[in-house]
Amino acid sequence: MLASSLARLRDVAPRATAVALLRVNGPARLGVAAAAQADAWGVHPAAAAAATDASVLEDVQSSSRAGGGEGKDAETEWETSRSRVSAQAAVLSLLSSVLEDGGAALGAGALTASPLIDLLFELLWRSETRHLALKSLVALITGPCVQTGSSGSRGSRAADDAWDALVRRFLQTLPAAREVAAGRGASDVTKGQGFGPLSDILAGLRAALAGPGGSALRARLASPAGADGSPAYVQVVSLLNAERGVATAEGEAAALECVRTLRSLLSGSETAARAFGRDVGYETFAHALEAAWGAEPVSEALARSVLELAVDADLPTPPDASASGGVPPGAAIRNAGALPVLLTLLRRAALPVRLWGLGALADLLENSVRSRAAADQSDALGFLLDWFAEEATAGARVAASGPSVSGTSAETTETRDPDLVLELLSRCIGRCASHSLSARHFRGAFRIL
Repeated sequence: MLASSLARLRDVAPRATAVALLRVNGPARLGVAAAAQADAWGVHPAAAAAATDASVLEDVQSSSRAGGGEGKDAETEWETSRSRVSAQAAVLSLLSSVLEDGGAALGAGALTASPLIDLLFELLWRSETRHLALKSLVALITGPCVQTGSSGSRGSRAADDAWDALVRRFLQTLPAAREVAAGRGASDVTKGQGFGPLSDILAGLRAALAGPGGSALRARLASPAGADGSPAYVQVVSLLNAERGVATAEGEAAALECVRTLRSLLSGSETAARAFGRDVGYETFAHALEAAWGAEPVSEALARSVLELAVDADLPTPPDASASGGVPPGAAIRNAGALPVLLTLLRRAALPVRLWGLGALADLLENSVRSRAAADQSDALGFLLDWFAEEATAGARVAASGPSVSGTSAETTETRDPDLVLELLSRCIGRCASHSLSARHFRGAFRIL
């Protein structure tokens, strides 16, 4: 009843209620109350759902009454259950709204409330409460970043230590979620949840980076002092080392989620890009991707994700994967280090994906000086020349062998079309060479001839 009354007061007088909650350390007290309820009653799925949608509580209460037994004991049991669900829903709803909308001051007090933080991470592993927990944790993580602005400057030592501890603990859920996705280390709570926790936690991290305090959060994560020396990049790339690989749909989805999250961590920040190079590096990232993909052909979805990482923008999906180009106007390669990763993947992709990727790259190089400068920075021209030589040699060998009756000719036609691939490679090489052509690359071009 008290939680419901406080919620109504917040609706009527939000500022005065926030001040009152701040004076009594409201978030910490609400966290203690919610933790006590969870210990005594467990976490009722209806309460968790009702915390974000009040209509759920009415539906569940009606169905519980209809399905109950007869007699005084059954009536008493139903009333008790209804009261508990209502009380738990009210506390969780108020707690979530206070953390999300209470402002930086209330959030700062919550950062040091151990029972509250412990409760949120406990709720994070329950499928019925994960959404609520993620919203609250994201609010706590981004709150100080919204307050400090895009500079990512740090506050008091105690507040910074509490924030670092929270972010470090949040990032440490990623390897645990990977184990759950792989079917290892699952508890009674997480058993059977599969890819759900990992997908949701990565989505929560991306939501934090895309929110109002995203730029400051990105800068703080890139700082050597932030969350114990930028473990975010290490944790995300390490997810690619799962033994599951991409043999399953969930394995492929996990790899794609990692690439998307890495793009969010680096988006629009040269500081973050330098930190990633310091802590992980694109070469390590490329090896991790190749190891995760194994012998499977590189999919169009992976190639597209890495190209989006390189240009730091969403790309339209063409109706046909083999359709070249499709790059929006103004797009340019912004993460030069991602370009060798993309070329490595395209080289081992199926023909339609290869044609699409090379066509998109050719368009980028033709339309943007920045893209050509990025290609020069990453020595893409050397890679393209080697690839051209390989394709030309293979095409000559196929032409010399003539038609085959064993079926290998059909296989070659399906996986390799020298004319189309060589044409796109030539376009890319020409645009790169128009920007910069070293003596080494000049010699390489003559060797091809």
